[in-house]
Amino acid sequence: MNLLQTHRADTGVCLRPDGITMVRVMRAWRQPAKVRCIEERPIRSGLLRPSCTEVNVENVDELARDLAAAVGSARTRTVALSLPDGCVSMAILPFESLPVGERERETLVRWRFQHDRRCALTDEQIAYRIYPAPARTPHPAGSADGGTVTAYVMAIAVKPSILRQYHMVCEQAGLLPVSIGFSSLQAFDLCRMSVAPASEHFWALRMSDRLTFVACRGGVPVFLRGTRVKEHDDVRAELVSSLQCFDDDCPHSDGPSGTDPAILYVMREQVDEQKDQPEDRALWTPAGHPRWQVEVRNGWPEGRQLWPPDTTMSIGRWCALASTEVV
Repeated sequence: MNLLQTHRADTGVCLRPDGITMVRVMRAWRQPAKVRCIEERPIRSGLLRPSCTEVNVENVDELARDLAAAVGSARTRTVALSLPDGCVSMAILPFESLPVGERERETLVRWRFQHDRRCALTDEQIAYRIYPAPARTPHPAGSADGGTVTAYVMAIAVKPSILRQYHMVCEQAGLLPVSIGFSSLQAFDLCRMSVAPASEHFWALRMSDRLTFVACRGGVPVFLRGTRVKEHDDVRAELVSSLQCFDDDCPHSDGPSGTDPAILYVMREQVDEQKDQPEDRALWTPAGHPRWQVEVRNGWPEGRQLWPPDTTMSIGRWCALASTEVV
């Protein structure tokens, strides 16, 4: 899901607090896209500090120089940007019905975003995507509505002043962003295509100090939780907490039918980062649900629809690749 989209770019750039990743793809008529080159460049600590309320870029000139060096010489100067999750507010909102008119629908989504997130939106830009709800979905726990959910809306809100900082960086680097998205949502869009729409499965993406957890039912995202994690925090405990929050919010989640466990895909920033990750293929049983088992899988999902079939790439490369909309 992108906030800005004019057309697809062949060069994707992922900006992270610790570095910049550039992926350039080559497209041919009726042929699968191919990765032409990948460049990664570290940046100074503290140069980029993602925030949804404060200044993100400490020195625009310095980050622009780093970005220009990472992109290098290219025939086209248009790029697709993947920005850190920390500079945007995200939510998944259940609706019993939605207005047909676009203006009325956006007004309702904005109001619900403020209500559910308990925050005040002033000049923030809103972008959202609508997913039809799985059949006969009840309202989440604590909701005042008593009907049936017909749609889930994945919504994001970001301040124009924050976006302007990244536009300034691109402008000074001689680049034109034709698409702007956010890391975990772009990675989610890319990877969900490789997973069969099971009754329940989960995604957890850790990037820098952010952990984003998304729960899906029937291929539809129904719950989202973002938390801050420090370097030595227990990621396993945070993931168990996210599963419990999902169950508290959606109390009818009795787990998948049959004997197959639900899958929790844990995607991390570095492919060799193992010290604080849960054990691969471990089976968890969330508290209060002895029949609900969750199988943990470290890394990106493997599937015939996933492109390219390299599940060992770092998360920065995946997000840069996802921004080019290769699938």
